[in-house]
Amino acid sequence: MVLLHTALGINHFSNLGKMVIYRAMTIFINSLPVPVGSRSRFLN
Repeated sequence: MVLLHTALGINHFSNLGKMVIYRAMTIFINSLPVPVGSRSRFLN
């Protein structure tokens, strides 16, 4: 029971972390010059 709760907590945190990192990356890429931003969007 405790292990299950811990696993769910870690999974939730990792999903939240991924969302935050993804948003930060998107904002960062959008703030870059157009050629670099276009290349990064194309790769992703």
